[in-house]
Amino acid sequence: MLKKKIFFVSLVVLTFLLICQPLYSFEVADITTELKNHITKQVQIEYPDIVISDIKINILNAQQLQKIPTAAASYKINFSPIKKIIGQLVLGIYFYDINHTYLEKKSIILEIDAYANYLLSSRIIYAQEVFTAKDIKQKKLSIKNKPLNCLRFSKEVLGKQALATIGQNNLILKWMVKDIPLVKKGDSVQVRMKNKNIELTFLGKALSEGRKGDIIKIKSLDYKKILKGEIIDSKNVQIPLNY
Repeated sequence: MLKKKIFFVSLVVLTFLLICQPLYSFEVADITTELKNHITKQVQIEYPDIVISDIKINILNAQQLQKIPTAAASYKINFSPIKKIIGQLVLGIYFYDINHTYLEKKSIILEIDAYANYLLSSRIIYAQEVFTAKDIKQKKLSIKNKPLNCLRFSKEVLGKQALATIGQNNLILKWMVKDIPLVKKGDSVQVRMKNKNIELTFLGKALSEGRKGDIIKIKSLDYKKILKGEIIDSKNVQIPLNY
């Protein structure tokens, strides 16, 4: 008789545990893994050179994921288009029962940051100076709150000129750097005027500076006339004959 009572009590307890056991077939780790994988991909789309180990994702209210509805059988994360991936981000997670009926929404707050190499000036660089390898240094910094026009690769500055004076240890921004002009104001150039059948050449003086393909003003030394021509290289400017 005692054995029957023990068996009956055990059966009741087991039934109770089975009823109370969550129905969902996923783990909290499944949700966090999906969150982090998606965010990591988004960061790498915006910053392709950043490695995964330099991406930091922190769930600020992770305790919300310990309160999943007992009847939840599935979930869906609302990855709507993200305008700003770095910083704080709120994503909604929707839970459904075995019949795909909506149960509850959890709002998850994430703090996202990433680290990348930035170019800094290793000394004071004065306007018109040409950048050399000794003038710049790379430092890994958080991309949070950094201007979008920061330069991060040495090839973007080496051999180019500083447009303005840059203080020591300053971030180097795109507007601070310019290509060295092929033709400078006051340079003597060979001016060519040509069409299919005729070509004329004469000496001219550049009245402005420019790079290959730029249109600049030239003063003819022979005729004292001001013309406009396209820079071909550091010594030659071309003007259409029908100018």
